[in-house]
This record gives sequence, C-alpha cells and structure tokens, in this order.
Amino acid sequence: MKSLWKVVTVVCLLVLTGCGNSSSSEKKEVDLVKLSEQVKEVVEWPMMQEADAQTLESMFYLPQDLYDAANVQFALVNVSAAECIMVEAKEGKLEDVKSALGKRLEDLDRNWGRYLPEQHELVKQAKVYENGNYYFIVIHEEADKVMKVIEDAFQ
Repeated sequence: MKSLWKVVTVVCLLVLTGCGNSSSSEKKEVDLVKLSEQVKEVVEWPMMQEADAQTLESMFYLPQDLYDAANVQFALVNVSAAECIMVEAKEGKLEDVKSALGKRLEDLDRNWGRYLPEQHELVKQAKVYENGNYYFIVIHEEADKVMKVIEDAFQ
C-alpha cells in the first residue's frame, strides 16, 4: 500500500510540474513605445516623425480597427527611406496588417525606384519580423542590428 501512495505522489508531482511550465508558452507582450526607444539607441536614424492615427491610415493603410498598438517612425527628409514599423495587430487581423503594410512597401518601391537608387535598395532589402500578433518592418542601412533588438524583446 505504501508503494502505491509513493507512485500516486510521484504522478501528482509530475502532473503539477508539467502544469507549472504552461505559463511559459503564453504569448509575450511587448511595449512598442519602449521598444522604439531601444531601437533609436542602437543605430543612428535621420530626423524621424511618428505616424499618428490619420497618417497610419492614409500612408500605411492601417485603419484603427486593425491594430491594438502601433509605433511607426518614418524619415522627415525626402532623401531617406528609413522607416521603423511596429504593429500589434488585433486578434485575427494580422493578415490584414501584413497586406496593408505590403501596400506601403509597394508605394515605397515605386517612389524610391525613380528617385534615389541607394534608398531604393534599402527598401528592397527591408527586414520583416513576425511574432504572434506583432509585425515589424525595418528599412535602414543597419536593419540587422535593429531586428536583433526587436527579436530580443520577445526572449
């Protein structure tokens, strides 16, 4: 009888231990404002402007019903294609966000393709990262460094 209790106790401990680890599989939430500040410290950016809700809809094709949070920075000067786009899509809206931002990339490709070849190359080499409902696009000479900071935020 004692050995049966030992087996039951061990099984219960294993089950409880397994349940305790389930919290690590939860989706990590990232503060896009804080992440944006971290990104600004890693590489040098040209003068940037943060997109407001109206700009997000008109230039980035992102109406407010597609996202819970967004931090989008774009170059103020028309000689730089630099952009850092960070969006937390609403549940079930990630594909719509990706489609909208795909249109933005098409606009940039078209515009820079006839203007400044080196900036057009940056647009063509835009870095994209997706994690859960989060979607990121970085256009910068050192986009890999920026992406490392973004990816690390989810660790």
